Amino acid sequence: MQATSSNANEDNANVLRTTDEEELSPAAIRKQFYNTQWKQQRLWALRIRLSFFHMLIYYVVFGVLFIVIAFLCYMSAANTPGIIRIDYTDCVDVSSRSPTNSTPMQRCRDTEFKKGVCKCEIEFKIEDENLVNQDKVIFYYELSNFLQNIRKYKHDVDLTQLEGRAVQGNSAVPPTCRYEYFKRGASNKPIYPCGKVANSYFSDEIEMMTGGGPNIIESEGIAWESDKAIYKRPQIPKWSDITNYFELPRDWHDELKSLFLQQNGVENEHFIVWMRTAAFRTFRKKYGYIKNIQKEMYTVTINYRYDVVSFSGRKSIVIAADSRDLPVDYFFFYTFLIVGATCLLVGPLLYLVECIVKQVHKKNLRRRNETTKENEPDDEHELHGSGSNTTLKSTSSAFAARL
Repeated sequence: MQATSSNANEDNANVLRTTDEEELSPAAIRKQFYNTQWKQQRLWALRIRLSFFHMLIYYVVFGVLFIVIAFLCYMSAANTPGIIRIDYTDCVDVSSRSPTNSTPMQRCRDTEFKKGVCKCEIEFKIEDENLVNQDKVIFYYELSNFLQNIRKYKHDVDLTQLEGRAVQGNSAVPPTCRYEYFKRGASNKPIYPCGKVANSYFSDEIEMMTGGGPNIIESEGIAWESDKAIYKRPQIPKWSDITNYFELPRDWHDELKSLFLQQNGVENEHFIVWMRTAAFRTFRKKYGYIKNIQKEMYTVTINYRYDVVSFSGRKSIVIAADSRDLPVDYFFFYTFLIVGATCLLVGPLLYLVECIVKQVHKKNLRRRNETTKENEPDDEHELHGSGSNTTLKSTSSAFAARL
């Protein structure tokens, strides 16, 4: 017995020693690590069991929340202070409305002015205190129904040209724009600057004055510093000789081409602002700043050249006290309002459908139970009848065996 007990103690000691060695081994530690609550995804978690009643509450809450946000967006858009917006798409040529002119007044958007220059004037009075009290207000031009966010449009540029590497040695670098029409001119020279964005450059000249004085719009500083650091003219001895290497874009009129050459080319801030494409179909771009604006009559003179009839667009001038490039738009108001109204409509509708389905299910269940109860007595009767027949048969067979 003692030997047997000593052998058992040794076996237990060996088992304990083996267990300790396995626990201290890397494999055992790795197994223990993989068997944690985190690895096996047995952590405590809240599991929401949604019902149609809970979904109704969520729909109503989010619907009311979206409608409140919609009205806040409406109030923010409607009560934007310090904005004057004047649409000049249909402005009339100054020469046609002269008292000595017997011909009817002609609008600048008519076809006869597409290749020429139409000059129109707009007179207005500034009375908004939010504009008068500002040291500097921003003058914008606004285009509507113009899509600059199309991929084939916005990527049709050549950064090599814009960064000043359009000429190497005595030869022009071939442009890398997408389309041949905007890449090479009629004389097969490369176009500078090439691409659709540069070809559609805004070409209206706008001046603002009061009392017959000089232009009060200052265009310096309207472009971002990061953009101005990118746009550079080619390194050639004389800037006017750029036409020896390139042709200017096809759709530019002669006045715009001469202005482009006079105003430092791609380093002109109006051009830099235009080349930064907009995200929406209606957008504003800075044209300049006006300092110390007063409550008085102002006259805006526009050399009307930019065609918007071809894409059914409109163009306006905007004077604003803030630097918001986006126009006053009710897009977010309509978006939140539609989503909120949809939530308030869909939530009760789904709950009503669930109630109808439950009622139909209860009715079907009640009908099934009634049918089952009607069939139960017949089954019992058949069962008892079959049992009695079996008993009679067994009794008769036993009586016959006795005989």
